[in-house]
Amino acid sequence: ALHERYGVATALNAGNWLYFWPQVLLGRLQLSAESRLAAHERLSLCLLRCHEGQALDLQVRVDQLQQREVMQVALTITRLKTGGLLGLAAALGALAADAPAEHVAAIAVLGRELGVGLQMLDDLSGVLNSARRHKALEDLRHGRVTWLWALLSQELDRSAYDALLRELRTTMEGGSSDALIERMRFRVGNLGLKLARERVREAVDQLASVIGHASWGDAVLEQFNWLERRYVQS
Repeated sequence: ALHERYGVATALNAGNWLYFWPQVLLGRLQLSAESRLAAHERLSLCLLRCHEGQALDLQVRVDQLQQREVMQVALTITRLKTGGLLGLAAALGALAADAPAEHVAAIAVLGRELGVGLQMLDDLSGVLNSARRHKALEDLRHGRVTWLWALLSQELDRSAYDALLRELRTTMEGGSSDALIERMRFRVGNLGLKLARERVREAVDQLASVIGHASWGDAVLEQFNWLERRYVQS
């Protein structure tokens, strides 16, 4: 939107500025010296890892990977990008609340897994929600390593998986993607949603084992379920 409305130069400048502005905001918070240092270190590491995840996302095509590699590559990209950002947000909140170090680490893991779950919803929505079909089309035309392919790589035998890759290459060359999208939706759509929910629930249970279970766990799951509906319903 910024590129369209204000031009490339302004949009790029705004994006670059946003990398550095959070560092300034952290310096303004009333944190202890120890918490402020930990916050800055987490932010710097998150930005670095986001760039690494973006490099993988832009440069690695799913049809260049072995079937057995796809799940791990998808998980790595997601943890570096979406998972890393939500993990950072959760950890910063815990640091601001002066939580013990072990609690900060555990809360960051919940944030990371929420990010993974959200990325799964985002990828799946492209084949489950007609209003977001453009998402699936863009990912397919660029051969991106999405959670759709990660799940397909686990569910299909080699022959069936290779057949879908051949359809993908046709799409990448400008061919129709309608049949491929329908097959992906049929194969892994609802399964993917179930796995995303299970992933988040396991992360909630893991954090509860560290800090104790309370109403926060139900609130997190309720919010994730609401987000799922927003992603997949037209």
